[in-house]
Amino acid sequence: MEEVYIAYFDFLGFKKFIFNNEDSHISKRMGHIFRDIEMCLGQRNFQEPKNGIMLSDLSKIKINCLNISDTVIYWTNDCEDESLQELIKVSYEFNWMEIKHNFPLRGSLVKGKLKRVQGSQTNTQGGSYAVDCLFGSGIVNAHLKTENQN
Repeated sequence: MEEVYIAYFDFLGFKKFIFNNEDSHISKRMGHIFRDIEMCLGQRNFQEPKNGIMLSDLSKIKINCLNISDTVIYWTNDCEDESLQELIKVSYEFNWMEIKHNFPLRGSLVKGKLKRVQGSQTNTQGGSYAVDCLFGSGIVNAHLKTENQN
């Protein structure tokens, strides 16, 4: 496991939002959240538009991200000062964008151990198995610090 910096965010009011809105509205708002995650990672740098669509330029980022329902986790690849500075920029922008345009957040920034395991399989019957798992003391500490905020 690597020691890294982790920024952990939880949306507040997300469950009520899911239960009180139509699928089409939920999908539209989730698209906004995905766009915001990407825009923050790209730090407002964009690729040349393709078919009239602007996409963030993620070619130079050193930050990782995993979004699971109402939780967004950003983390670095190491504990270098430059990595921490990039994580703070991404986290700051994500925090204010979501509070202004989507949902209130609570979050934390920690240093700790983290490992990621990824993979997927699909069989000929259409069954699938996918794993995208973060584990380690760093992610547990980030979750606990975030959950303890009221």
